[in-house]
Amino acid sequence: MRSGDVVTFDGLPVEADKAGGWRWRSSMTRNDTGDGACEVVYVES
Repeated sequence: MRSGDVVTFDGLPVEADKAGGWRWRSSMTRNDTGDGACEVVYVES
């Protein structure tokens, strides 16, 4: 990939956590902005 390329994928937004309290919070919508608006995605195809 190069800057400006368009990438298309199908997947689901997810949140990740593990024992001990670690958690990676992800935005669960596509229309928010600002802090916390990034998405972690499980790519299916």
